Amino acid sequence: MINQKKNSEIVRKLIHYLSSLIPLIYYFYATKKTAIIIIAFCTALMLIAEMLRLFGPRCKKLYWKIFGWLTRSYEEKFITGATFLYISSLFVIIVFPKNIAVISLLFLTFGDSSACLVGSLIGRIKTIGNKTLEGSIAFFVFAIIATFWVPGIPFYIKIIGALSATFTEVFAIKKIEDNLTIPIVSGFVMYFFFNLL
Repeated sequence: MINQKKNSEIVRKLIHYLSSLIPLIYYFYATKKTAIIIIAFCTALMLIAEMLRLFGPRCKKLYWKIFGWLTRSYEEKFITGATFLYISSLFVIIVFPKNIAVISLLFLTFGDSSACLVGSLIGRIKTIGNKTLEGSIAFFVFAIIATFWVPGIPFYIKIIGALSATFTEVFAIKKIEDNLTIPIVSGFVMYFFFNLL
């Protein structure tokens, strides 16, 4: 049972890496307006699917038959992390300049995923809850690696943003989805320091 849970978390994080396509496509191919329309549409679809899953017995049964092994226990009666990712993507794209929105989302998709994989595979030093020091270091390092190429934001602000994202992940409240908080918190932190320039 423990191995099955661990494997499902690893698969979730591998899928999480793929969600990097959201900020990457936004950066290279989409205007802010186009991105907002597309992500808003996708978010609406996800929320409709969530309502059907949560309140439609047949849909719920079908969902658990297909995706049950990938779903965390608390998501049985709550919105899934995937939907929160779309919500946070929509929020940061609307609120922040393109480069800050892209960086904050890559912090989530690369940093959070790397923290989980490294922490579960080689993590030894426990910090808070089930977090590990190795996982937190991986979060910060991969967040920087994934975003160093994004122009327009000084490197030291990226470091501050990555640190804020890392601490947001470490001190995450269990009932508040970090797919929502990591990009929003780090986005506001970077926006604040950038406007001090």
